[in-house]
Amino acid sequence: MLTSANALRHGGSGLAALTGLPVLAIGPATAQAARDAGFTIRATGSRGLAALLARIDPETRLLWLAGQDRTAIDHPALAQVIPVYRSAPLPIDAAAAARLIDGVALLHSARAAALLAAALDRHALPRARVRLAAISAKVAAAAGPGWAGIATAAHPSDDALIATARALAIDP
Repeated sequence: MLTSANALRHGGSGLAALTGLPVLAIGPATAQAARDAGFTIRATGSRGLAALLARIDPETRLLWLAGQDRTAIDHPALAQVIPVYRSAPLPIDAAAAARLIDGVALLHSARAAALLAAALDRHALPRARVRLAAISAKVAAAAGPGWAGIATAAHPSDDALIATARALAIDP
């Protein structure tokens, strides 16, 4: 199971030994990255991980090549999780945070949403002057309250997130 193409980008040379295993991909971009790496796709999600896992027989044994920081998943098919990459947050100084005022921030993960909210709060900058484009409702919820506006992408993809951000920027 792959919930990010980052697992393929940063998984190392050991991935080649796994190409005989079919892949459950969180979305089309991850599925394409898996194909490009020599994997066969068993299923591709389009509405998030819960919807993808709902289609999986609980007797299946899943190996999840994941990020070090990830959402916990409780599913009977999940046999093992191997963290193969880590996303390290960059500090957001006051000047960088201030550039978001009257702008739109794109949020790709719940962790990023929480970190952005904490940075604005830490620098005493008003959330009410920043609009958020979130890749999912879960990500939007993780940002917390008080934003000038929050819009959620129509589906969890980079293209949909960018379209959501454009709409917020043009018609807040």
